[in-house]
Amino acid sequence: MAAQWWLRRAFRHAKTDAELAALREVFQYTRDASPLTLNFGFNLAPSNNVNDGTTQEYLTFEGILTPDGLPLRFPLPADRRPLSGTEASGYIDLAYRLASGPRHRTSLSLYLYGRTYQLSSEARAAAPEASGSDYAYVNGDLALRHQWLLRDGLGPTSVSVSVGRVESGREPWYRYSKVSARQDFLLRRGQLGLGVSFEDQVSQSTARADAKVVEASAALALKTAQGGIWRFTLQARETRSFLDSETFQEAYASASVTPAWRVFGALPTVTLGLGAKDFDSFVLDLKGQRDDRIASLGLSLRLDGVNVMGFSPVFNVVGTRTRSNIAQYDTKAVEASLGLHSQF
Repeated sequence: MAAQWWLRRAFRHAKTDAELAALREVFQYTRDASPLTLNFGFNLAPSNNVNDGTTQEYLTFEGILTPDGLPLRFPLPADRRPLSGTEASGYIDLAYRLASGPRHRTSLSLYLYGRTYQLSSEARAAAPEASGSDYAYVNGDLALRHQWLLRDGLGPTSVSVSVGRVESGREPWYRYSKVSARQDFLLRRGQLGLGVSFEDQVSQSTARADAKVVEASAALALKTAQGGIWRFTLQARETRSFLDSETFQEAYASASVTPAWRVFGALPTVTLGLGAKDFDSFVLDLKGQRDDRIASLGLSLRLDGVNVMGFSPVFNVVGTRTRSNIAQYDTKAVEASLGLHSQF
């Protein structure tokens, strides 16, 4: 760990690509030699919609008419409309290698993540009873993971079991136990990963029910001949509860490209995402349906030419639009963030 600290200090003084490559090689050696691995990060992100507030002003009940012959509708409260503010988030990922060999590794990891918000003066004026901490989120996860190489030419196979707890809005939300498996495949110019997981959620709040979540995912990364990188991800998830209104299916797909060239000295990444979320039944719709369609577009700029202790600033901006047949879930948001990326 001390060697990693000094290597980060040395990174500021490297003048050539060869010196940078040598530092990265030695840094990787120290990571492999040490049983303890620590990763951490923080982020500040101004947003025009920290609470996922709806774009609609009214909750409308189609099919129910007023004496005037118009659809019945009610104005939504101010805290259901978009509130602007700034998100502050951070994480710590600590792992300790319990055992290892030429073709296997077993580790214990602790992951902590939290985010909270500071509402803008306009948001506080619009919703004086709302607080940024009402939308805070905290997750703690303890996992035991085993990885091994089944044969040469095949990527690592990993199985993990974990337990964790989630808090939302300063209140306990649920605790969970999870089993995951992943298989990586080495390609000529990239890597393919396939994963599955099962999660058992036990509610800690009267606002939600127990649930069981099954997820399947695929991630593909390809390097182009020019040095750029394409990434594709696909996730499908089903959440089951004894309440039909909390039973739903989700699917998300994303594609991103990181070219080899720079924009004003920054390495750009453009990401496009599409998703869908469908409920078996929903009480706010007369037909008992809720269907959400989600689209997002993001741009990331990593300033590799600027570094402090081997960390470089990363600027991100993401726009997200959700269209729903239920008015209060029809949302749009634009968020900009500034974080740090390790050069190692």
